[in-house]
Amino acid sequence: MAKKDKSNNGKGKGNNPVQPVDDTPPVDTPPLTGDGAGTTSASITGERVFVFEGPGGFTAVATISEAGGDLLVHLEVLEDGGDIGDLRGFFLDIGDESLLSGMSVSGDDITKVKIEANAVTDLGKGNNVNGEVANGTGPFDLGVSIGTQGIGKDDIRQTTFTITHDTVDLSLDLISGDLAVRTTSVGPAGGSREGSLKLTGEEEPDLLGS
Repeated sequence: MAKKDKSNNGKGKGNNPVQPVDDTPPVDTPPLTGDGAGTTSASITGERVFVFEGPGGFTAVATISEAGGDLLVHLEVLEDGGDIGDLRGFFLDIGDESLLSGMSVSGDDITKVKIEANAVTDLGKGNNVNGEVANGTGPFDLGVSIGTQGIGKDDIRQTTFTITHDTVDLSLDLISGDLAVRTTSVGPAGGSREGSLKLTGEEEPDLLGS
């Protein structure tokens, strides 16, 4: 897949570098609330909204905000009568791949991170976008695992995490628009949840501020 070649428009962040998170093995975590942390107290200076739609009325929304030189990602499965699901993974492309080596991801629900140019489709334990998504939109530059496999330990329907860089302020124009979400245990609330989905997102500017 051809990647967009964007120049680096970021500004220096000074010292206090954060080591990038690479392909570390997944870890088991105690039951999670699904609220996620990885939040920031910095003022939000811009947002982009992406919607992921699947069969059975399944809908997830990713809101990516620019805040203090970081990118804050809020991912949520809407519970408005359609199918629900357990958020398992999130994947995206970065417009300037030269920044990847300095990036890291943090959030209470994040259990694995992989950052590598044009190489991220599978983080293991059921969190992958192999097949139609990988062939059509991927491979991606960054992927995260959310929570644990299955809903025995957690059933995460919303989470928040932060993407940072150790020396450069990140901006919304670094998000190329190629994103995907992986959900498992998909089905109607209160019913059988045996399905799973791999979905790409569509940007929806009309939802900003909603």
